[in-house]
Amino acid sequence: MAKIVIQLVGTLRSLFGRSEIEVETDREIPFRELLKMASVQVGRDFFPHLCDPETGEIRPYIVILVNGHNLVHRKGLDTPLTGSDEVIVMRADMAGG
Repeated sequence: MAKIVIQLVGTLRSLFGRSEIEVETDREIPFRELLKMASVQVGRDFFPHLCDPETGEIRPYIVILVNGHNLVHRKGLDTPLTGSDEVIVMRADMAGG
């Protein structure tokens, strides 16, 4: 089994009490499923912190990078991930500029 590493930056690190989450998978999964798996692992739901529960869209102040590429410029929550992917999740004000 391979691991997808999720790095939490800034306030998200404080909110979830860890800087990194490793999720094991033996297949390609969409980012949406990764969120569910990570939520089970930490015992707290990620979705409402990263996405609008009504629209299902990534909140405008959240940046999610997959291998350095913004998730919103790919397939959003349906972006496929494999065990070799690195995910970084942060608030937009932490992204620099």
